[in-house]
Amino acid sequence: MVQRATGVQMTHVPYRSGSATMTDLLGGQIDVAFDTITVVDPQFRDGKVTVLGVTSGTRWWSTPDVPPVTDHVPGYHVRA
Repeated sequence: MVQRATGVQMTHVPYRSGSATMTDLLGGQIDVAFDTITVVDPQFRDGKVTVLGVTSGTRWWSTPDVPPVTDHVPGYHVRA
C-alpha cells in the first residue's frame, strides 16, 4: 500500500515474528519495518528506533506525538 501510494520502492521480507523483525531492524539487516505497537514501543521508548507514523488512521493513545501515516499518505489506514 505504501509503495503504491508514494512510489517508494521496497522489498517485502516476511518474518515469522515481531521479535525477529526487530532483531534485524536493530542489527541493520533491514531499513524499515511495519509492526505492532506492542513490538515497537519498548524499542521506541528506549530510543533505539524512530517511529515515523502509526497506521491506525488517528494518533495512538500511548504515542500521542507520533502522527498517523494517513497525514502523509492519504487514505492509509491499517489495524492489526
